[in-house]
Amino acid sequence: MSWFLSSLLLTLWAAPSPLLDYHQMEELKGKIGNLIVSVEVAPKPLPGMNPDYVPKRFGQGVCLQLPGGKKRILVSQFLVEDASSLRVRAHGGKWVKAEMDSHSKGLAVIFLRVDEEDWSCPLVSLAPPEMIREKALVFSVDNPEEQPNIFWGFVESFAETPVNEFLLSTTGLPLSYPLFDSQGRLVALNLRVYADRPNVYLAVSADQLRKAFFPKKTPAPKSPASTTP
Repeated sequence: MSWFLSSLLLTLWAAPSPLLDYHQMEELKGKIGNLIVSVEVAPKPLPGMNPDYVPKRFGQGVCLQLPGGKKRILVSQFLVEDASSLRVRAHGGKWVKAEMDSHSKGLAVIFLRVDEEDWSCPLVSLAPPEMIREKALVFSVDNPEEQPNIFWGFVESFAETPVNEFLLSTTGLPLSYPLFDSQGRLVALNLRVYADRPNVYLAVSADQLRKAFFPKKTPAPKSPASTTP
């Protein structure tokens, strides 16, 4: 099966949304911020580099419950693929060690697991397919733990593009910011900036995640009725 990633053209603003008032924006900021899992990545040092001076980088993920009941943190492959160690923090919680659990190269996402029994994170819901479209209103929140800011924007264009074409031509710093709708449902996970064009992001949509990890079961074909008297 050939997977496709999404190319999203959008611009995010910190100004008030034209469709939500101040109190609604503050409520949504708190709701989204509570769903974000902060991710700390310690990259592997390059040859000759002092590992003590390799800067850490940070990103965001969300927590999904997969078929079978396993809870895993969904993050961008580009954010964590060169990690020597990983830590994650659910909103209001402590930093804990995380491990790469499984990944889908076709969608450029990786699932992380936390082995501490008492660690938990709020589960995110996937937005319906119609929410990823041109002119869709989306929101993101940065710095959710200390001084969160909520950003909003319209998806200016959306296209699904063969994965390899993007992976071979994508450059730039890894970024991962989940995009949500006005109900706090995940619309898409930004994976990385597509550096050749401003405001274009390599992303995976909620519907692509749904098809990849929550496939509908095809009912077994019915046996033909017997004609034997």
